[in-house]
Amino acid sequence: MAQPLCLEDFEAFARKSLSGLVYEYYRAGCYPEQTLGDNVQAFKRYRLRPKLLRDVSRRDLRTTILGQEIAFPIAVAPTAMQRMAHSDGEVATAKAVTSLGTGMVLSCVTTSTMEEVAEASSPRGLRWAQLHIFKDETLVRSIVRKAETNGYKALIVTVDSPIGRRSAGESLKELPLHIRLAHFGGEKLSSGLTSLDNPKVTWSHIDWLSSITTLPIVLKGVLTGIKGQL
Repeated sequence: MAQPLCLEDFEAFARKSLSGLVYEYYRAGCYPEQTLGDNVQAFKRYRLRPKLLRDVSRRDLRTTILGQEIAFPIAVAPTAMQRMAHSDGEVATAKAVTSLGTGMVLSCVTTSTMEEVAEASSPRGLRWAQLHIFKDETLVRSIVRKAETNGYKALIVTVDSPIGRRSAGESLKELPLHIRLAHFGGEKLSSGLTSLDNPKVTWSHIDWLSSITTLPIVLKGVLTGIKGQL
């Protein structure tokens, strides 16, 4: 097919390139996918309003986020189990964002180790680590320590999925044999990871996390604000 130019093109390419089960895992949102549909429609309402008759012979999209400079204000969000789509998975993504001068958030459900991704990344690049506050405190501490040791610059704590159900993930019970979950020792996707979820996470857990690391903590998934708490 022609060179993909927009998200719809990439989705069509993925549909042709991936197995049906893997494609559906990546495509789907949480049941019943109302928010997924709302997001698509919301982005369609955005319009660019260029300021015309200006000298654009030199363009500079550089910006900083948490003190880190990136070439343009777009980075790769945490995306799970990338080796299902590419043999190098998250390592390939790290090399791609490094070549473009931007960064990535390594998914907590990564199929590459933190060390592998760090080695493939620029030491000056934006390299953050996603974190869920699981029931197992030792597991959480382990991920935090690996992030610190391998030069990750921030922890992105997902707070909007203490309980959830994917409309497509129900049928994806186990990983292909050649893929491992780097943080979990190859757990099954159904009972293995779901059993780690902690529906009791509150602001006190964020305070605890802050007490065990000096890395900046970014909360992912906040949709409402309460004065004095955010």
